[in-house]
Amino acid sequence: MAASIIEYLKGKHLTSVSITPLTVGSAGALTSGTAATVAGQVRSFDVESIVETEDIRGLNSENANADNISYDAKLNLEILLKKAANTAMTNAMTYDRFLVAVVASGITTTFYGILTSFSMGVQNRGGNTYRLSFTQFTPIDTGAEVGPTIVESA
Repeated sequence: MAASIIEYLKGKHLTSVSITPLTVGSAGALTSGTAATVAGQVRSFDVESIVETEDIRGLNSENANADNISYDAKLNLEILLKKAANTAMTNAMTYDRFLVAVVASGITTTFYGILTSFSMGVQNRGGNTYRLSFTQFTPIDTGAEVGPTIVESA
């Protein structure tokens, strides 16, 4: 079997970006709100994977032995402000949990995140933007954990 890698963001730009607010019901069920589609306004997008490790080794071992104990991820979007309604910005001021779906170069990233930071800036030459930063949360879907996924489309 030949090994291969996915060539992220090679070729076409972002083709789809949706930010869907989520509310949590009394029994913990997630309900989707109205998605904001911002593909044509995204100035930057990045996902960071974070692996927490712990040195786990025998008493007589002097060699470090890092072992994964948890996984986390962060997602950041910088979006251009526009004159018309900014649904994603309005949602950021109203909700705290979101489902973010990004398609770029045939690669789909689906991310469940808690909004951890919202900032807005005015720049010269009309590059006024707002930035949304999310940290992953793990919803439970019919008994199985669902975390961030990155899938290459055929």
